[in-house]
Amino acid sequence: AVISIFSLLSILRAAFNVTISGPFTPFLIPMLVVGYIYLLFEIIPAIFIKSQSVRIHWQQASALLVASMILAMAVNSTIKLRRENTFQVSSSRGSFITSNEIGEPLAEAVKYVREHTPAGASVLTLPLFTTLNFLADRDYPLKEELALPGFLSDEKEMEAIEQIKSHNVNLILIVNITTPAFGNRVFGADYNLELMRWIAENYHLAARFDPKTVRNGGGPKLGDTQFFIMAYEKN
Repeated sequence: AVISIFSLLSILRAAFNVTISGPFTPFLIPMLVVGYIYLLFEIIPAIFIKSQSVRIHWQQASALLVASMILAMAVNSTIKLRRENTFQVSSSRGSFITSNEIGEPLAEAVKYVREHTPAGASVLTLPLFTTLNFLADRDYPLKEELALPGFLSDEKEMEAIEQIKSHNVNLILIVNITTPAFGNRVFGADYNLELMRWIAENYHLAARFDPKTVRNGGGPKLGDTQFFIMAYEKN
């Protein structure tokens, strides 16, 4: 009963603009899958199929359908992984493979941080992506690792500014990652406007890291779907 209720509520994700690729997927989708399988194997045969032999054939066909879907998803995911995830981001602290669109700007940003900040320095990455801090081996100055909508609201935004000052942060990285699942999409435009305003007043844009495919076209803007990173250095 608990799984059924949770699965039914999970369907409401569409009404609340929670996409299947959003950050809440691990909480919503598994129970929904369990609910559909239970519906397919137990509820539908019990209600609509009276013959035991036909019910057995239905369950066998359902098992074949589910197995085919799992196989198709596995093949599709493997092909997609091979085609899209071809860029290796490496540093002395480790490496991983991702898409060119993410890997190219990330690798350049890591290199820039290591070349323009001393060891042990604090580098702020907003609104998230502290993977960059880890790869560059630089400290993160805020208490909150994420600055997604609602994480640095009201007085916490002012506290964040004080923490930036106290850690003498000379480099701030703004990562273009939209957050439609949280309602507000764009850092500095839809949320944490005061923090972004303070950054713009006290720091200047020193570098920008885009994928090679967009470098000759002027580049996307904050809020666009394209991934890029902007580096702000202290005035």
